[in-house]
Amino acid sequence: MIDTHSHMQDAKFEPDLETVLKRAKQAGVNSIITAGVDLEDSRKALQLSELHSILHPVVGLAPYSDQLQIDDVLTFITEAGKKIVGVGEIGLDYPWKKRPEQVEPFRKQIQLAKDLGLPVTVHSRSAGKYVLDILEEEQAEKVHLHSFGGSKQDLKRIVDLGYFVSITCRVITSERLQNLAKILPEELILLETDSPVLSASEGRNEPAKLVESLNFLSKLLNIDAKELEKLTEKNSKRVFGQNI
Repeated sequence: MIDTHSHMQDAKFEPDLETVLKRAKQAGVNSIITAGVDLEDSRKALQLSELHSILHPVVGLAPYSDQLQIDDVLTFITEAGKKIVGVGEIGLDYPWKKRPEQVEPFRKQIQLAKDLGLPVTVHSRSAGKYVLDILEEEQAEKVHLHSFGGSKQDLKRIVDLGYFVSITCRVITSERLQNLAKILPEELILLETDSPVLSASEGRNEPAKLVESLNFLSKLLNIDAKELEKLTEKNSKRVFGQNI
């Protein structure tokens, strides 16, 4: 299994990261993508990935972080070069209102990802339509929409554009996510935990819990668990490269 989105550099993992990664391997997770949300966090993600071969970094400036960091983050992404497997997480976050200051940093990171031949991991809380508009305008090439929770209309547009969507552990308890998962073509499905958040139960989430959502999705979609595992691994490598 491949966890296509996590935050393993988060402070919640500092006390027992080695144990968490060991549990992930024992559960059958052989690759974890860890995403930065600002300059400092992205540096930590890159540093951790250099210490643990199971980790692969995507780095960037998330829309809920300080947007004034954008120039420094763009420089960091460029300097990181081949050490990263994508640019992220980036996007828009509009839970209460539109935030126009998020748009230009989002566009700049998409453009840089294209220049570097890298995929983008996109955050789209309460902003599905606006995110898709920008991705389409910028002609983004490899797109991973993480923790997607938009409308069926947005999802149909995503499918038409050929973007990948990762399903979180919350699918186990959310009928809405279950209905979205049923619409998604097999060739566009990815798995993620978004650790340390979005657990299907109380407490900290972690990559080992990916097996729970895999088994649930297997039954939901009527696909053998081993086949779904192979399918999502293949899809993940189509986005982030064969070396993850």
